[in-house]
Amino acid sequence: MKKLIVAGALLMLLLTAAVQAGKVKVTYDKKADFSRYKTYSWDMGMPAIQPEADQYIKAHIDMILADRGWKLVKENPDVHVINFVTQDANTQVLTDSYGYGAGDWYWRGMPGAATPSYDTYRKGTVVVDIVDMQSKQMVWRGSATETIVQDRDEMIKRFQKMMDKMWKDFPPNK
Repeated sequence: MKKLIVAGALLMLLLTAAVQAGKVKVTYDKKADFSRYKTYSWDMGMPAIQPEADQYIKAHIDMILADRGWKLVKENPDVHVINFVTQDANTQVLTDSYGYGAGDWYWRGMPGAATPSYDTYRKGTVVVDIVDMQSKQMVWRGSATETIVQDRDEMIKRFQKMMDKMWKDFPPNK
């Protein structure tokens, strides 16, 4: 019975890890004076594979920065915003270690008794760097990773949630 509980807990942990929400991380230069940044321009990074996705990401970031009082300019910006988008394929192996035998549920803990199943999924990562044009130093970086789903509306919802979390406390040192 104890083995059954342990195996069940491990399986639940694996399943939970497979469906957890995206990961967001923000770092910044604590010495940077963000109050002096008022203008920005986009610099070349690594665009998304789908041009539509890249345009959507940039438009969303433009909207966030405009809400913070920043203005997009063509010349002499205070900072450059650089966007990187990557996709990775991942495979997760899930093992069904449960079986039915002798009229009762039991754990098949013997070698070769487990039935593996494979789940292949893609993860997308958006990294946004902000570089001070005067010092030429990066002053802020946000990164967000999320599992890519086929449903467009669900993916947009996930992306917006990640972006909201990434930019929640921007600019730092208010």
